[in-house]
Formats: sequence, C-alpha cells, structure tokens
Amino acid sequence: MTESPTDPPKPRRGRPPKPGGPIPRAEVQRAYRARLAAGRVDPGLIDDLRDRLSRAVARAELREEEAARLRDRNAYLEGELRRLEREATNAAKDRIAAMRSR
Repeated sequence: MTESPTDPPKPRRGRPPKPGGPIPRAEVQRAYRARLAAGRVDPGLIDDLRDRLSRAVARAELREEEAARLRDRNAYLEGELRRLEREATNAAKDRIAAMRSR
C-alpha cells in the first residue's frame, strides 16, 4: 500500500540532522513529490508574480537612474565647494596683504 499525500509523514529514521547541515536526498525527493502532488500553480498567481516582479524591476531602474543623477550632482557640488573655499582663502589673503601694506 502506498502513501497518499494526505497521510501523515512517517517519523524519520536514524540520527537527527545537524542544523545547517546538508539536506538528505530523500528529504529533497519527498519535498519534490509533495510539490508535484500539490498540482499546477494558479495562472492568476503567476500573473500576479509577473506584475510584482516587473514593478520591482522598474523601481530598481528608477533608483539606479536617481543614484546616477545624485552622483553627478554630488561631483558638481564638491567642485563648487572647492571653488568657494579657494575664493574665501584668496579674499582672506588679500585682506591680510592690504592690512600689512598700510
């Protein structure tokens, strides 16, 4: 007599598996057979997953574009900050030179 998918699973034989250890081949096959017995996936679920995935990809692309834009803006602002620091340093030097020449 074979087991049906509704029968409770038999207790495992042998030593209990180590946590994080390799999964026994029999366990993988058992899970595979259970998935096969569950039948096909609902087409609506596939469509939903496809829509969610496409939206996630679009969001990721937008974030990448935004990150590139922010990198460019950051480079511009760093250059502008260096220019302003140079101007402030030169203005301070000019004031000191003017005070000394009096």
